Amino acid sequence: MKRAVLTGANDPNAHAQLISDLLARNKLSAAETASRKAVKKFPDHVPLHLLRAQILGQSGKFQPARHLLQKLVTRTPDIAPAYTLLGIIDSEQGLDDDAIANFETALRLAPNDCQASYFAASLYLKAMADDKAERALKRTLEISPDHVDALKNLGELMVKTNRYEDAVGYLRRAMSLTRIDDQSAVCLILAETIGNDLATGLEAARHLYAMHPESIGVREAYVFALIRCGELEAAIRLCDEIIAEARNPTTAIAYKASALAESGHEERASELLAMDRFVAEEVLPLPDGWDSIETFNEALVSEICNHETLADHAANRSLKNASDTLELFTGDETGAIKGLREAIHASVETYIPAIAEEEGHPFPEAVPSDFRLEAWANVYPRSGRQLSHFHPEAWLSGVYYPKMPANLPVNDAGAQEGALELGRSYYRLKMSNDVATREILPAPGTLVMFPAFTGHCTVPITSTDETRISVAFNIVPA
Repeated sequence: MKRAVLTGANDPNAHAQLISDLLARNKLSAAETASRKAVKKFPDHVPLHLLRAQILGQSGKFQPARHLLQKLVTRTPDIAPAYTLLGIIDSEQGLDDDAIANFETALRLAPNDCQASYFAASLYLKAMADDKAERALKRTLEISPDHVDALKNLGELMVKTNRYEDAVGYLRRAMSLTRIDDQSAVCLILAETIGNDLATGLEAARHLYAMHPESIGVREAYVFALIRCGELEAAIRLCDEIIAEARNPTTAIAYKASALAESGHEERASELLAMDRFVAEEVLPLPDGWDSIETFNEALVSEICNHETLADHAANRSLKNASDTLELFTGDETGAIKGLREAIHASVETYIPAIAEEEGHPFPEAVPSDFRLEAWANVYPRSGRQLSHFHPEAWLSGVYYPKMPANLPVNDAGAQEGALELGRSYYRLKMSNDVATREILPAPGTLVMFPAFTGHCTVPITSTDETRISVAFNIVPA
């Protein structure tokens, strides 16, 4: 290759070929040296400038790479690959909005730029802009039908938005091309189990479990399939294995309790959920800087109702006839949202020592040494509700109520309107039997904390048009 460059010393394409060959062989330092010399020798050769910027970016030299690309697009603004590289560099530095803008510019100039389309889709997914992500992923597959990552991401997005039959198609296609990763296997098990008849779903789940026997997530998904198909004893045995191994056995505890209750062992299920031991109900400590909980709640409600992310998100599968925000505790929050984060954090720091010494249960044994606090708001109009669910990634969950209608009646089914109901199984399991549930009727200022494996749902309010507003939160092991 070097001889080729020597024989074509004045041919920039020969230099570009040498540099590409060095990159392909992972010789980054040599490629950088060669690209620096080549760009100096051929200052007007665009492919060499693009290679040079790519190498600088891969070497972590983002500012020189950006400077080179910006000079290039200033001189020749219709070079699509330059915008794609700018987008990649911005993405590497966490400048997601700038990255998306550059990818979108690249796609306007070159609609068949597969790399720009896929990277844009990845950032849309990160931002939970699911509609844009879906369009970008489908465009990626139009350009490159065997793009495995696009197939996997689109399949996972279909699961996230309840389109299970579509998910099966994309994920099976990905699996025909490569060995899919654990996350895609989990999604395919769920899609096969929910989207197909039970026998077909269970057969697919067994196959995927055999391919990923060490994965906690795949084993948990297999338990889901076993319970759906009525193989309760096998599900309980596998749950016990997971509880013994997993750092955070939330899902296995939730599924085991459901399987126990469904198989007639309600008392054992109740002991495992341990709502009498681990559910805490209190009044939120008044955040600093506020003179009353009423003025704090009023400000918090205003911030929630005007939050830029408040919408009906299709990905929130358990939320019905209601809207929610994306993450509230972003690290730069102010006002009442900041005060809420500090108050919840203080309550959690009090809760943990109180239960950490409890014995004979896997929940206190899994107390995280470090955690992050996540939160989002739910706004329920008349008839809005949450179906029963739990939070697999979390260790502890909770809800705070800044706005709650008063004097709510018991409905015709004997349930208290507006209540938080604890103890029911995940609605997708379709259980016919549950443990005795616990109802909590909150008031403005009520804070409830419970293990993340606790199934929880809301009883809809149908007697008034007054909205109910809550902030849900999770303690997620770091």
